[in-house]
Parts: sequence; structure tokens; C-alpha cells
Amino acid sequence: MANIRVLIVEDQYIVSEEIKEILLAKGYQVIGQCTSADEALGLLNKDKCDVAILDINIEGDRDGIELASEIIEKHRCAIIFLTAYADQKFLDRAKKVKPAAYIVKPFEETNLHMAIEIAFNNLLKAGLQPERDVFQIKDFIFIKDSTRYKKIEVDQIRYAQAEGSYTKVLVNDHPITLAINLKTFESHLSSPEFMRIHRSYVVNLKKVEEFEGNRVFINHESIPISSSFKADFVSKFTFL
Repeated sequence: MANIRVLIVEDQYIVSEEIKEILLAKGYQVIGQCTSADEALGLLNKDKCDVAILDINIEGDRDGIELASEIIEKHRCAIIFLTAYADQKFLDRAKKVKPAAYIVKPFEETNLHMAIEIAFNNLLKAGLQPERDVFQIKDFIFIKDSTRYKKIEVDQIRYAQAEGSYTKVLVNDHPITLAINLKTFESHLSSPEFMRIHRSYVVNLKKVEEFEGNRVFINHESIPISSSFKADFVSKFTFL
């Protein structure tokens, strides 16, 4: 399965959480859960998604169909309507934005899964897959630095630091800022040498120069260790 990034726009908390749990269990990345058009567009200005799952009746002065029109105009992602509205008038409006699917609640988990897979596959066929900031090939990743993708040996990464919805990656002595969050970047690091030691830091254990108390030192920089991660961190080292 491709690493498909999904946005959920649903103003009923229980339904939104149900959708999220289903998607995570299927291996999708949920980049956010929003309740209004403004919130969703604000998130998409900072992050990227492949598929947006939209309810029609959402908070705010724009409904899900109006939101879909704006998403299609400004962002390269597929639209799936997941809604309780089965009226012809809503269907006629929805058809104008050419969604990948229109699923009526209550929905079947399998139908949602199939709709996402088909929507993403159609994006690829149309050459409309959103730009990525990170690609991974075996022991290398390609990181977008300005307009180019640079090939980086995973071992060259010293640490990654969360900066809001962005991630700063220190590659040797060169910092690169990516327009993805730390959790997403961490998912690209399959090497066991990388470890989260704080909600804002993932470090390369091979690059740790010193540690004491609740701090590690990499590239002569002091990085905090959260108490919840410290035991796991210490367990990585064999004391003589």
C-alpha cells in the first residue's frame, strides 16, 4: 500500500474519530481532523494530502461542497464525500466538483477503503500526485531542499526537530526545513538507529556525542530527553 495521506473534515467528533481509527488501522496517514472549511484550508496551506474525506454539513459559512471546490482549485488531492445527505440536489451540486466517490452514511469500512485506494490510484494515473518533500530508497532518502531533491545517506542525518507543522532536519552541519510534521518524517526513518527522545526531537543514536541527566549532545548542541523516553534511550546502550 502506498503511503497515502488523508485529511478528514467532519464536525461530529465521534464520527471523525471512527474514521480516523479505521484509516490508521488500514495503514493510512491522517494529517488532520478539521470541522470547518477555514480550518481545513489553513491546514492544507501547511501540509499536503492525497485524499480529503469531506462531510457536506460542516461548521462555518461554507459547506463541504464549497470547500471541495477550493481544495481542487488550490491543492492537488482527490475528494471523497462521506455524508448523510442523499438528496438529489446535494448530489447534483457534488457532481460539479467531480469527486472520486460519494459515500452515504452509515458507511461500510470496506467501501471507504476501496474509495481511497481508487482515488489515489487515479491521482497517480493523472500525474497529479502531490509533491513530496521526502522520498526513500533503501538506505537513502531524497529530501527537498529549495526546488531540488538531494540524495542523503540516512546516516548523515544527525537529528530532526519539530517546528510546528514543519520539521528541521540537520544533515551533517546543514539544516533543511521540510513542510511536513515530525511524525510524518519519522515514518520515513526505518533504521533502528533513529529514536524519538522528546515530542519535538528524533535523534540518530550514532551521532550522540555525550549525554547526562535529561540531555543529549549532538553536534555540540544540547537536546532534551523527556522522562517518558529516557528509559528506552538508556536501554540502547550497554554499560561496561
